[in-house]
Amino acid sequence: MAIVRGWFIFLLGLITFILVGINAQGLRLANRQRAAFSFFTHKHFDVILVQETHWTNDIWRDIELDWGGEVVNNGRIATTVITITRRHLI
Repeated sequence: MAIVRGWFIFLLGLITFILVGINAQGLRLANRQRAAFSFFTHKHFDVILVQETHWTNDIWRDIELDWGGEVVNNGRIATTVITITRRHLI
């Protein structure tokens, strides 16, 4: 199952990073989270904008620990776009 609809490489001066936008259609289950995080890491994505995660406050801390990088939301858990950055990018 492909969860990536498209990816883009941006060149800003000497800084190159890969920005990806994904409609995850639910990443609440641990096995889907692990599969997505493994895929993001394997593809070396730097910034991932994930919508439709269905994450809630009760699992938020576990998600941050599992990813190990930066995970930011817009303040509305479960109906939001989540921004995930690669470890040590920021």
